[in-house]
Amino acid sequence: MVIVTGYPRSRTKWFSEFLSTDTSKCLHEPIFESYVDLFRFIKDGIFNLSDSSLILVWEQIAQISKDIKFVLVKRDRAEVEKSLATIGLMIEPWALNMAEKHIEQLEKQKNCLTINFEDINSRYQEIFKFVHGYNCPIQNAELVSKNIQLSKDEIQAIIDKLPKEVNTQSNSKGEV
Repeated sequence: MVIVTGYPRSRTKWFSEFLSTDTSKCLHEPIFESYVDLFRFIKDGIFNLSDSSLILVWEQIAQISKDIKFVLVKRDRAEVEKSLATIGLMIEPWALNMAEKHIEQLEKQKNCLTINFEDINSRYQEIFKFVHGYNCPIQNAELVSKNIQLSKDEIQAIIDKLPKEVNTQSNSKGEV
């Protein structure tokens, strides 16, 4: 199983489509009632996941199985905030601070392929091979330059359905 994560607005929707094949699906930000349900789902290992919020629980996910791999998409924080603003969304600075700390930790892991946001298109073959173990088929390669993203309403619907633990695990300073 592979988890694609990083800051919000780091092409996770695109990755879910790019990494899906006839025999292996990559789900984009599936909704779970709780983290317990999410962790059970991951333990089953049927689907890959592409979800920026999973950066906050990557350590717990990594403990589920030694076979889980991560693709970490690193994007400049100022660019993330600018991208969010263009669609009318803002994430509290403490939440971005928390994500930044997790990004720094995950990047150091052996089971993690780190990709700079601006290098995604030029490294798509490497990413695909890391996830699937074989070269990228033409139908997936055709998605490389395609702009695939969620609308503001789709993003807000996801935020509204996040597990309750997201709101109860952190205080306003981002402390757990």
